[in-house]
Amino acid sequence: GGSFCLPSFAVLSRNPRKKFCFCPAKPLRGAEKAVIMKSGLDPVLFPDGQSFPLRPGAGNRRIQEECTMEIKITRAAVLKEKPDSSTLVFGKAMTDHMFIVDYDAGQGWHDPRIVPYGPLQIDPAAKVLHYGEEIFEGLKAYRTAGGSIQLFRPRDNIDRMNKSAQRLCLPQIPEELALAGITKLVEVEQDWVPHEKDTSLYIRPFMIGLDAALGVHSSHHVQYIVVVCPVGAYYPEGLNPVKIYVEE
Repeated sequence: GGSFCLPSFAVLSRNPRKKFCFCPAKPLRGAEKAVIMKSGLDPVLFPDGQSFPLRPGAGNRRIQEECTMEIKITRAAVLKEKPDSSTLVFGKAMTDHMFIVDYDAGQGWHDPRIVPYGPLQIDPAAKVLHYGEEIFEGLKAYRTAGGSIQLFRPRDNIDRMNKSAQRLCLPQIPEELALAGITKLVEVEQDWVPHEKDTSLYIRPFMIGLDAALGVHSSHHVQYIVVVCPVGAYYPEGLNPVKIYVEE
């Protein structure tokens, strides 16, 4: 595996066999838009075609040690037909795979995996169904004119999700684990990222409490899941057709 340090965007490797996670970095100056931490990772080029090596440091070694969980990948046996980009609507055409990682009290987060997209098996007494123990976020992956795929400030979404988790007494997910799951899933589904203007790959991370008990308490078994789907503009005709109802 390897790691990237990026200021605001995350750019994905084109080699699907590579494992990697992302680590925080200080804002980079000038042309230093990206750094590659390990020579074994394929170079990732920004539109200007530049990439830069990273000098090793104690902080980077610490982050690498924290990103040791391997994400297991189970590929879908049959792939879906991809929709025409001109007909995309929001949140309808789900991709072939999803990311899941489990949390159990006393064990923490474990078993991160990418599996074929499909229904979840949930106990009828699961707390998410009765007490709304669920949080979600939303972000997008964009394809640049040069063909690379970028995520806009995904750490901000993860930080906001963890604030929501704290508010609902759900476990906070380590930033590197959440980001590794998102980026690896987008890498697996990179062919689903549309090229046309005003299109993107929408990313929906969510967390659900799964304790099978009707008593009211915080969940000890939780799943963090990420699903993705290609989307067009949320308002295809702009904001003009939006109607609102206001009352005192």
